[in-house]
Amino acid sequence: MKKNGRNGYQTVGQTAKIFGVTRQAIHQWIDSGYIHAVWMLEQWAIHEAEIERVKELRQQSEAAA
Repeated sequence: MKKNGRNGYQTVGQTAKIFGVTRQAIHQWIDSGYIHAVWMLEQWAIHEAEIERVKELRQQSEAAA
């Protein structure tokens, strides 16, 4: 995962690219609590460990389907 210079945090746009979804989807995930984000430098930021956690959840749900 590419580092963006903020101690392992990714922007909403970067996170959207990682998951192949829209920025709006990431904002909905943040609002619903599906993914944890912090407000940093006047924008939401998602830690790489959180991205990995959600990747695992999505893989588990795909495997169960």
